Amino acid sequence: MCKPIHPVLGALIVVALDATAGVLGIHAQISQNDSKHVKVWIFECKEPSHTAFKKGLAALILLSVAHVIANFFSGCTCFRWPSNQSRASSCLRKLSSCSLVCSWLLFLPALGALTVGTYPNRPSKCSCGFSRFPLLYMGGISCFLHAILCIWYYFCAAAAIHFERTMIAAAARQFPVAATPEHHYNSRFYQE
Repeated sequence: MCKPIHPVLGALIVVALDATAGVLGIHAQISQNDSKHVKVWIFECKEPSHTAFKKGLAALILLSVAHVIANFFSGCTCFRWPSNQSRASSCLRKLSSCSLVCSWLLFLPALGALTVGTYPNRPSKCSCGFSRFPLLYMGGISCFLHAILCIWYYFCAAAAIHFERTMIAAAARQFPVAATPEHHYNSRFYQE
């Protein structure tokens, strides 16, 4: 289920998806600003922009796909946490967990900003209300920041997996019987 793909390939895919989502979010804001609007006192009525809706929806989908790829194809190091492990592996896993939490903390507001910015542009009706914040623009910028955090998570997870495999191979050479899968976590190598 959580099979890691090559770290460079995964990072390139995540960056491409997040950068495209960011550019689409910014262009959706520009399209929304170009739509017709009437301002009466403090209220502002805008006609929905179909291009802003399409671009905002595409940005939502690309951001979600990038987040899924970064989380599930990086090896899922946060979900496999053995009780006995070396200090360096533990540090890499903690760094990976921290970057995972940070990527989720940035993903949710970015997704919310893109959703709230895209919703008024649906083709059903004209929307009126107070002057709006540039939510599609903020969601687009958040996509670029999400790319940076996902790359950080992706490489931390890949480093933790590589370090773990290297240590298991070293334990197999040093203790051939204790390195079998059923004795893997009970070997003397992992107990400090």
